[in-house]
Amino acid sequence: MGIKTEKQERSNAKDTLNSIPKGINEKKEIEFQKSLKESEKQFQNLFEQSPDSIFIHNFNTVTNVNQAFLNLFGYKKKEDIIGKPAMKTLVFSEDFHYIKKARKKLETEGLVFIP
Repeated sequence: MGIKTEKQERSNAKDTLNSIPKGINEKKEIEFQKSLKESEKQFQNLFEQSPDSIFIHNFNTVTNVNQAFLNLFGYKKKEDIIGKPAMKTLVFSEDFHYIKKARKKLETEGLVFIP
């Protein structure tokens, strides 16, 4: 094996010290990812099991709905509604002009930004 020089000893010590934060950060990242997955699982359970009708949209399209929504609006499966225009799908066509007018007023008065 041989005797290590002072330079080799310092290099080994430096490598060891540098690896400690990396190990800690990796452990924290793993814990964070585990916690995030658990949180997502809890949200999904609450969302799916809620007796209240829930839909999620991105201002343009419906991105997710729960079973209570499907039951209330008479859809058979999520694929029948996901991806459809949110406002035109969820607002009666006779009332759509009221929504457009209200949105326009909110935008022009600067009360809210609606993409």
